[in-house]
Amino acid sequence: MYIRSESEEELKHGEEIDEVGCLLIFDETYKSVIDSFPLNEGKNYVCGSTRSVFEPINEKSKKRAKNTKFKGNSKINNEDYHAIIYVEHGEFFVEDNNTDIGTFRKNLKYKIQPNCKYELIPGEDLYFGNLKTKLIRYDSMDSIETPRWKRHSIENNDNNHHQIQLENIEESPKTNHIEDIDLNKSKKKSLGNESTSTLNDDIENDSLLSNRPKRKSPKCIKDEKMNNLPLLKSNNTDKVILLWTGCTPTSKDMELIKRANITSIDSEDLEFMSDQVTHVVSSSIKRTLKFLWAISKGLPIISPSTLRNILNSNRNKDLSYNEFNDLCMNQLLSDLEGEKKFGFSLKNSICKAQNNIPIFNNYKFVISPNIKVPSISEISWLLKSSNAEIIQFEKANKIQDKSNLIFIGTVLDSNKLFKNQKIYSIDFIFDSIIKQEIDISKNIIKI
Repeated sequence: MYIRSESEEELKHGEEIDEVGCLLIFDETYKSVIDSFPLNEGKNYVCGSTRSVFEPINEKSKKRAKNTKFKGNSKINNEDYHAIIYVEHGEFFVEDNNTDIGTFRKNLKYKIQPNCKYELIPGEDLYFGNLKTKLIRYDSMDSIETPRWKRHSIENNDNNHHQIQLENIEESPKTNHIEDIDLNKSKKKSLGNESTSTLNDDIENDSLLSNRPKRKSPKCIKDEKMNNLPLLKSNNTDKVILLWTGCTPTSKDMELIKRANITSIDSEDLEFMSDQVTHVVSSSIKRTLKFLWAISKGLPIISPSTLRNILNSNRNKDLSYNEFNDLCMNQLLSDLEGEKKFGFSLKNSICKAQNNIPIFNNYKFVISPNIKVPSISEISWLLKSSNAEIIQFEKANKIQDKSNLIFIGTVLDSNKLFKNQKIYSIDFIFDSIIKQEIDISKNIIKI
């Protein structure tokens, strides 16, 4: 196995690639790191056999030269690659291209669907077939320094086997901000799917999510002056259950969480516990499935540092659910750049979701089969979390009352297909949820 970056072909002679991370490769025992491959901004192709990392280096070099051809003036990789690791403005995503061997997140139980982009959390294990790897990002977040790794091939005279020595050679300066992924960027890549986006999340089985009974939206306690922050209606057990998105808890975080008798779940558990999550932890504002889902449910969203401050400040106190919720609602995630970018107020959107009925209540949606990313099942799950009804594409024209019927499509969809109905891009869904308001005059696709 080896990794080829598309940015390598764009370099001029003598230029160096600014590596943003690496992929550590483990041996067959899953215990020792034996190799590492750099990750660069853009597409990083995981090529060759998932077992070829154990082959001699000269054999791997031969495979690098295979199936490479020219398209126009640019050299592109056309190999039978296993997967693609995308690096986009500090965010990592993986897309599987081999349904036979498969790509797995966290462990071999969670196989991702092919040809769909999934968000990766730095530090997580990633399996290509049975080959274990770990994603490392070269930056520091929330005072956690991440080392850079340097690769050296050292010949072992005893067994004539090449081993890899990984050295902690430097620490990157702390980054002040990582720009969020904008769903609009990927539209430029394909006219065939105007709604193509990087909005993909850690949802392994969307059908389970879509069929689950909907969680009751928490409500705000209305205040006449609207100056006081609302109080979240707790779940049946008054148990705080945290969902992490875009970041992972440290070992110290887990100690604080355990001491406070709080439950923390990760992405894979969301499909089984979506009706129990009460609060969300995120490092920045993102238009990802989980983040939009949290807003649609009116869940308080806080930063990892805010969570630490709350738990540390109340280390010697047994916080009740309502006390913890009040502290969270008074210290919601602060991301002015993200709010400006998407044109909304996080606090206002959360309060709207808590005070009002779900945003798409009584609305019906028809999703064109031309929508590819996110998948129709992912979009349906998100819509159902806001009480929308999903109408099968084939049955759409049989509906008599189309006053609250919304068609979500692409530039490939014609007016004949929708019988002169307005066609909206997928951004209509994202904007409505993140702002908690519906504007039918925007995001209309002109055919």
